[in-house]
Amino acid sequence: RQAVLAARSALGGEMQRRRDANNRKAKFEGWRHEVALDAANEAFNASAGRLRKLYAIEKLCGNSLQKITFEQVERSQNTEDGFQKIREVTGLTDVMDIVHKFLNRDVEHEQLKSSVKDAEVRLEALRQDLDAFKRDTEGIAFDRPGAGGRTEGDIFRDMERGEQELIEAMQEHDSCRARLQRTTLQAEHMKRWAARVGHLLAGVDDPVPVHRPADLGAFFRRLEGTVERFLDRVGDDINEGRINHKSMTSVAKAEEDKKQELLNDPTFMQSNCRVHATADGPHRPTSRQGGTEEDPASMFAADRERYRLESEEMANKEQQKRSRPKG
Repeated sequence: RQAVLAARSALGGEMQRRRDANNRKAKFEGWRHEVALDAANEAFNASAGRLRKLYAIEKLCGNSLQKITFEQVERSQNTEDGFQKIREVTGLTDVMDIVHKFLNRDVEHEQLKSSVKDAEVRLEALRQDLDAFKRDTEGIAFDRPGAGGRTEGDIFRDMERGEQELIEAMQEHDSCRARLQRTTLQAEHMKRWAARVGHLLAGVDDPVPVHRPADLGAFFRRLEGTVERFLDRVGDDINEGRINHKSMTSVAKAEEDKKQELLNDPTFMQSNCRVHATADGPHRPTSRQGGTEEDPASMFAADRERYRLESEEMANKEQQKRSRPKG
């Protein structure tokens, strides 16, 4: 019996020890679970905060790009309005004509000043004639023939005829000024063409430098002989076999490569192209592609309207892309 009691006591102690160990193990597992849960919560909060910061930065970048786009559209619209005002003031449609008008404004101003002086001199002469007529007819109370058979009505008719002549002279002056402007633009175009042709034919003969319109006569007189010598040289080269299809193809390919390299140069594009080259699509006006002649005003307005619509469409697409929620 003592042995049974001792065995039961030993078994009870062992069971109690096992229960205490299990309790300690359960508490340890609970503590480890709590620590892991706290660490996971802290990591999740940190990740969520970082993601919120990234979302805020992305939203700020989107707003900044949208603001920049609107500013560029507004700047483009201001430029368009400026061109429209220049066209309305000058009455010109071509950009080069507007540039030449601003470059030659001093010459036109001097011409207008001289024309105004001539008109003032003539007006003063007419006024003096009118004063002389008034002095000669002062005191005449009846419309009766004078010493020369002239009446007071004849004097007033002469005055009206003189005023009509003055009006016609002023109208002729305006038409002459318009013709002078067109002639000046044509002379500038001819000077640029002469410089370009002279540069191309410089290998055949030294061209005559064209610095003013009076030099065009000498240029064309020498150009006739230069063209004849050029044709003779080309004929000799063809007969001797130095010019053939293969050499012409190689020269054309070299020129095309040189032009393509020039077009790919970003410095050249920034300095010479206000509108990006990709805007030249199949809907470009036919007059710019070597087709039939069109009205310059309608062609200019069509190009401006098309570029404005494309700019607004790009701005709307960028705005929709930025406002679309991210997945």
